[in-house]
Amino acid sequence: MRFLIFLILYALSFNIYSQDSFQYQLKGTYKMKSSDKRPIDYTLRWSENKGKITGEYSDNFFIDTAKVKGDGGDLGRNFVVELPSIKNGVKSITLLSSEVKSDRTGTSVPVSIVTRDRRGNPLTTSRANSNFVTLYSVAQKQEEKPCQEGFGALAGYCGIYEGLISEYQDKRNKCNLLFASAVKLELTEDQTLVLHLGEVNDLVNIPYHVIGRLPSNPEGTSIDVMSRSCRPLQGVNAPGDACKQLNLTGRFSIEGANRHFAGAYSIKEEGTNNLCQYTLSMDILNQ
Repeated sequence: MRFLIFLILYALSFNIYSQDSFQYQLKGTYKMKSSDKRPIDYTLRWSENKGKITGEYSDNFFIDTAKVKGDGGDLGRNFVVELPSIKNGVKSITLLSSEVKSDRTGTSVPVSIVTRDRRGNPLTTSRANSNFVTLYSVAQKQEEKPCQEGFGALAGYCGIYEGLISEYQDKRNKCNLLFASAVKLELTEDQTLVLHLGEVNDLVNIPYHVIGRLPSNPEGTSIDVMSRSCRPLQGVNAPGDACKQLNLTGRFSIEGANRHFAGAYSIKEEGTNNLCQYTLSMDILNQ
């Protein structure tokens, strides 16, 4: 009995997962002589990205589940289902539908269904009135808070930080990051730490240092990120092909209503061991 309950719950959870993993769904019925006049109930779920369609198809005659590929545009959508084996001479199924906007959920959509043999020749053509449903919209996904997945204890901390930067060590006078009118630290949505030497905007390219990426799902708000750069860095007096070790250590925190970073950034030239070090104390912008 317990095993039966487990199987039922497992099947339900799998069904829920399948529906949530795709954006759209078409569900309908069509008839074919080769199906012994029995109506074929089908379900098609898919997602779209830049006009390309990926999804899954299932029905009660040809296949339990099969992958779907296709294209979408202003004139409609073209879905291709490749069956793993030939059944009644059919190797693939093509579904053609008119374009339906995502906000027209619950709309009845005419769909043409063409079965083809292994050489791609059409065998039968059927029509089905199918129900179109939006499972989730891209807009809904965009409304989700960024900087959550993979950020662990630093979820919600991405953004641009500004404040104080001070030179702590530069015995050989090899670095000058303070030439910039502003120095800002950014934690990007792909978990990369970048030091911008100037005001950050979309119109002007300013020099920057890519320090490195956070480890996936950090357990604490303290960081120790290191990378290696073998290209010229603005504000660092070193041969163009000299490799430098970049290291940012510190801690993110919440002070009052602001997210804050305090730490140290060091640049060490390999071979000469020239070391420059700066201290940072910054708050996030536009929180």
